[in-house]
Amino acid sequence: MLAKPSFREELRRYTAKGVANKQIVERWKRRTDADSIWEAISAACPDLGPADIIAAVIRFRARAQSTVNQIYGVTATAPGVVVTIPGINKEWDSVKEKLDSLTRSPGSFDPEAADNIVGKLEELHLRYVAAVDGATLSRKDEGGTRVLRLFWQLIGDYLQTNSGRWFDSEVARLTEIAFNLPRIEPANIAASRNQRTQH
Repeated sequence: MLAKPSFREELRRYTAKGVANKQIVERWKRRTDADSIWEAISAACPDLGPADIIAAVIRFRARAQSTVNQIYGVTATAPGVVVTIPGINKEWDSVKEKLDSLTRSPGSFDPEAADNIVGKLEELHLRYVAAVDGATLSRKDEGGTRVLRLFWQLIGDYLQTNSGRWFDSEVARLTEIAFNLPRIEPANIAASRNQRTQH
């Protein structure tokens, strides 16, 4: 019976599409703990293969960033150019202000205009629900941690669903790989999860 290839061998075979995703895989290859992370996860998640974990990290990293951008907006910079795309929350605030201004002037209240504004708010709400897709976004973005917290939630829930337990240490290491960061403390991931379950 042939021995199964190591996680590192599977990682070398994995084909990622897009520059950012290829960079994640390359960082993963350079990690000395790549196999030990996989061993801890695979022992509790026998139905998941190496490609499943690699794809999940790539997918959830992209989803976390995309979701935060959709809700809170994004600013792109290039030499001499700054482009800001407002998120759903900014659109909501703008439309809500229009509704508030209508209600502050009851003598000139326009029911048709109010209905149009309410319709826009309902549309924004549906866009918000679709964007977060059941996830919980942090209200605070301390040092840009909102995306990290969402990634922790997505990958953590994925692993917990497949094993029945939490992998704070492994999620911390996967975060370092996905976002090219120095050491992430597992305690921060546990604290973030506890805050989420208390609300």
